[in-house]
Amino acid sequence: MELTDFTARIGAALVFGALIGLERQWYHRLAGMRTHALVSTGAAAFVSTWSPLSSSAAAAAT
Repeated sequence: MELTDFTARIGAALVFGALIGLERQWYHRLAGMRTHALVSTGAAAFVSTWSPLSSSAAAAAT
């Protein structure tokens, strides 16, 4: 995965997580914008860094 793809995925996760959090904050729910933005960014970073590792390990196993 190239750096531009990684950056685009992390950026999209940040934006969409912030939008979900903003909607929850608007209705005075417990977890707000910052929480959802951080969780979605962390999840996207984990999946983006794990995916190339797992695909190369699977290819080496066959």
